[in-house]
Amino acid sequence: MQEAKQKAQMAAEEEGAELKEEGAAEEADAGDDDAHSMHQEIITTADLGQMFLVFDHALVVRSSNSILFFKKIDGKWVQYHKIDDMRGQIYFIRGNIRIQITAESKIFFYLINKQTFMPELENVMNNFIQCSTIMFGPRVRYGVAYKVNQPGIEIISRRRYHNFKVCINSNSFEGAVGQELKKTNTYAMADDLGIGIYESLSFREVQFWHVKPKIIEQGKAVEILYMQISNDEEKIGVILGKRLIKDQVEITEIVIFARVEASIGGHRRFKLFKQLPFKFDAFTCPQFFFDKTDSEELLFFSATAVFKFNYMNDDD
Repeated sequence: MQEAKQKAQMAAEEEGAELKEEGAAEEADAGDDDAHSMHQEIITTADLGQMFLVFDHALVVRSSNSILFFKKIDGKWVQYHKIDDMRGQIYFIRGNIRIQITAESKIFFYLINKQTFMPELENVMNNFIQCSTIMFGPRVRYGVAYKVNQPGIEIISRRRYHNFKVCINSNSFEGAVGQELKKTNTYAMADDLGIGIYESLSFREVQFWHVKPKIIEQGKAVEILYMQISNDEEKIGVILGKRLIKDQVEITEIVIFARVEASIGGHRRFKLFKQLPFKFDAFTCPQFFFDKTDSEELLFFSATAVFKFNYMNDDD
């Protein structure tokens, strides 16, 4: 009886050993598969140090005196951007849209565009605490800073919230209307009877002119009530009229301006194209739209109907 138990025990031990060997072989095969799925690639001849993978597509790497940016193009890592004369520690956390670069005297915050992966400098602060690395979360409200050989850490919170807005014009624009001209990176602003075209980034005035109404009633001020841009951005249409009590308006004229070939500082200027009286009833809304396929037709609407108006045909 005892001899039979010993034989059964020995058989179980042998079976267990075989299972362990099979498991080890499977793990080795899996490891071989992972190893075969990896490959080496020379992406640059520069020395590489600390690196982060941003948005699972862009690789941000610290070099000796610069920060390098790589992304995959046709299956290969290619350098697409470089920040020169930048030495410091990089920090990025998943879920954030910015990276921090901590240099000896300053800390740089760069926003990363999710489409182009290009860095854009958001803010710079003095490294007054002389830290080696600073870590901010996605909301940029609290940060943890530390330096090499420091026994503890410092927690930093933002003191003020601002975006460095600077006043460029202190005039009153009550009642003014505006539209964006995306193709030329400009915008149009209409106030009273004046229309101005300005550059979106520098706010520089490109063109300014006054609208001269044909219908003038004594004692009642006529002004621009509404402005719209055609789909091809070649025409500007405005509605002239008077503002009455209780937010009511009285429309008097329709004025269309069109671009001409002559340019001002690289921008083609607008010139009067058509001016005609408004012939619809008082229930027509002053807001209108250019037809997307034909900029000679305007879309108006009232409380009960939507209708088209061709300003090139004075009989409509």
